[in-house]
Amino acid sequence: MKTADGWELVRESDITHTQDDAAQDALDLATDERQYRRFVRIAIVVTVVATAGFLGFVLLASGLI
Repeated sequence: MKTADGWELVRESDITHTQDDAAQDALDLATDERQYRRFVRIAIVVTVVATAGFLGFVLLASGLI
């Protein structure tokens, strides 16, 4: 509903609902960031282990170990 001067009236429950949505969005973003960081850490560990295994295999195959 709009007032005579063009302002729109909102219910307090609408404002509270919007604040709740914003808080939930912030929590979702924080969770997404944590999951992304965990994924990156796992990817780095897998890459390092795979590289070390490959280098070990190459050294074994070449007879250097």
